[in-house]
Amino acid sequence: MGETRVQWREWGEEAFREAREQDKPILLSISATWCHWCHVMDRGIPGDPIHTGTYSDPEIAELINTYFIPIRVDTDRRPDINARYNMGGWPTTAFLTPEGEILTGATYIPPMQMRQVLLQVLQYYRSNRAEIQRRIQEIARRRQEAARPMARPGAQLSWTVPLHLIGLIARAYDPVYGGFGEAPKFPHPKPVCSSWWNTSAAAAAMNGWPRWSAAPSTGWPKAGCMTMWKADGSATPPPATGASPTSRRCWRTTPG
Repeated sequence: MGETRVQWREWGEEAFREAREQDKPILLSISATWCHWCHVMDRGIPGDPIHTGTYSDPEIAELINTYFIPIRVDTDRRPDINARYNMGGWPTTAFLTPEGEILTGATYIPPMQMRQVLLQVLQYYRSNRAEIQRRIQEIARRRQEAARPMARPGAQLSWTVPLHLIGLIARAYDPVYGGFGEAPKFPHPKPVCSSWWNTSAAAAAMNGWPRWSAAPSTGWPKAGCMTMWKADGSATPPPATGASPTSRRCWRTTPG
């Protein structure tokens, strides 16, 4: 990444200890060498009156160095940190407590907005200590509960949650420009593929269809036919063997 005026620390116990001892919020920047807007946030775009380089701005750098503990992480070197703190793309600009819990965050923030964000986060951190501590304790409690086995032996699992999630994803799809949600868009194949997988299994379970549907032997890979879901949430049953390729748009490899 380009040179900035911010005094970046590496991710580690030393940086978090410094935040606790000085009682300062953490500014976590997750970037990548291949990320265009990461370079823009560092150095700006020559001749652009708006994107002048957030972290190379003297006033912004002084605010960060004085009132925050800035940490820079490369997403390719620490995908585990990116998986926990990414705010929807790169660069990620996350504000954390000294304990590592998220206060707020965004992706790219231009200089004019960054000044306001820094002051707002600092004011919130100083004025809402009791609320922040309650949030940290609540998060810790939920993590402990999530780590416990919830389902009783022999209990029936509900498909309500995966069906609700696939509905949310379907409504967020952009049929004109592709992708999900609004700009900036980044590929998130894991939740999408997981949702399709769960939806196919849910449809089979609720409608009594076979879990796997054999593909035609001619011109088709050995794959299972996934259930297609309409916008209203209703299911389309798997087509019979011998259906035309256009009716089999979603596939997954048959195990074994």
